[in-house]
This record gives sequence, C-alpha cells and structure tokens, in this order.
Amino acid sequence: MRRNTILLGLALALVTACGKDAVAPAPRSNVPAASDLVAVVGVVELVDADAPLYGIRQEDRLVVLRSDREAFLSAVIGQEVVALGHYDDDGAFRAASVERLASKPGDIM
Repeated sequence: MRRNTILLGLALALVTACGKDAVAPAPRSNVPAASDLVAVVGVVELVDADAPLYGIRQEDRLVVLRSDREAFLSAVIGQEVVALGHYDDDGAFRAASVERLASKPGDIM
C-alpha cells in the first residue's frame, strides 16, 4: 500500500514538472530577499562628522554604512555591532538592521 502511494506521488510530481505552462518568476523589488542578506560584524566608527557617515571597522577593512539608524549608530561608536544588509553598487553597505553585540552573557542589547 505504501509503495503505491509513493509511486503515485512521484508520478504526480513528474506530470506537474513536465507541464507546458511555466510559472513566471515574481518581479524583484529593491528589498533584498532574506537569502541575499549579508552579516557584517565589527566596531562602529564615525567616518565623516559632517554627513554624518558611519562605518564598521573589521580587522582589515572599513565597511561604510548606509542606514536610517544614525542616532543608534552615534550611541554605539566604539562598540561591536552586527549589521544585516546588502552591498550597494557603489560598494557601501545598506544596513537593514544594526544591533549591538552583548559584551558578556546576560547583557541586554
């Protein structure tokens, strides 16, 4: 009985996969999919006080941030954060979210 169910399921999957009408992909928006997000971890620095422009210092480089969270970034200068986002065409990192990393267990972020 179970073998027949499995064969029926496989046959249905094969017929569905071989259908003539292909499903068109959804148009991409400017918002990246979750699978496109990149995590950047490092220490926040003020790159340009006039802009203001912030960056995340990693061991060997400075990642320039584009974010709507200037007040938060200003408050965490010198602290380690994790930013989730994607890189723009100009090489800047567009942060969708920025969170301070806890310095020790039990710290509230």
